[in-house]
Amino acid sequence: MSVIGMFTPTKEGGWSGTIRTLTIDAKLRFVPNDNRDSERAPAFKL
Repeated sequence: MSVIGMFTPTKEGGWSGTIRTLTIDAKLRFVPNDNRDSERAPAFKL
């Protein structure tokens, strides 16, 4: 199985890292969604 992304935890409780494929090379950050309206709402924002 190929690994296309590597992420590390941040001090704010989210994740930071990169996704690399043949056509994509992007830096991403997952930030906790503290304003969730319901349990089914996303836990993180990009």
